[in-house]
Amino acid sequence: VPTAEREMSLLGDLAGDAWLYETHAAGSAPGAVVPRRGSMVPFEMLHLHALMPSYSGHHATAIGRLFSLVQALDRSPWPEAAAESAGSAVLDSGIDAAAVGGMAGDAP
Repeated sequence: VPTAEREMSLLGDLAGDAWLYETHAAGSAPGAVVPRRGSMVPFEMLHLHALMPSYSGHHATAIGRLFSLVQALDRSPWPEAAAESAGSAVLDSGIDAAAVGGMAGDAP
């Protein structure tokens, strides 16, 4: 578990600009249409990030991260994002980075 936590920490802030579609599309061409918006981080990785502290006995941190994930899901446009990307090889997570703000930090 410590190795997995260390590996996850190397990814940095999962809600940061480095993980946004807009950040990478903005540098491609001036005035280019961004085909996707939001986070490139798969839901499974956000879920694993939330659960990982519980395996080390840090249950309060895990619960805080899980609640942050649930709040992000409540505020995200999942049905609309899924309908727009139906048939696409890569599905947009639909999670707005601002909504996942608490995901990077630990619970108090």
